[in-house]
Amino acid sequence: MATFAYILASPIGALGLNTSAKGVTQLSYLAGAQTTKPPRHGLAYEVKRQLQDYFEAKISAFELPLDVRGTPYQQQVWQLLQGIKYSEFQTYGEIAQTLGSGARAVGNACRRNPIPIIIPCHRVVRADAVGGYCGSMSGPAQQHKDWLLRHELGIQQSTPSMHQEQQQ
Repeated sequence: MATFAYILASPIGALGLNTSAKGVTQLSYLAGAQTTKPPRHGLAYEVKRQLQDYFEAKISAFELPLDVRGTPYQQQVWQLLQGIKYSEFQTYGEIAQTLGSGARAVGNACRRNPIPIIIPCHRVVRADAVGGYCGSMSGPAQQHKDWLLRHELGIQQSTPSMHQEQQQ
């Protein structure tokens, strides 16, 4: 189980965050009730601010330095994902065609994305359905993808504000 330097509240649950001197290294959905560990300064504070603005529909793109590690292929996929604009979607097959690879390989790279939301793998869908998210076709991960897609399409959803961070 990963340890996170910061735990942020969000409308879709707690998010674990890690950063390095170079940029954001990890953003993960955390299950269950979590005690927040809010950032007080630096890059982590900026991540929190931009996530809050994203969830409040004040921004449609993140401007954060990233420090992601993966294979050269994964890096290519993650770079392409960052070019998918807010409320737009691409299929696994479209991305695969751009890279001269297969849709399954794109899906595997999306599954290993260490920084979901900021690297918007939720904007990648199957040709015939929404598709999975973070390696799952159902459960909380799928609910997160559905929520993010609805959020970006401007479909009203009832969720708590990020300002309501709970301390336990």
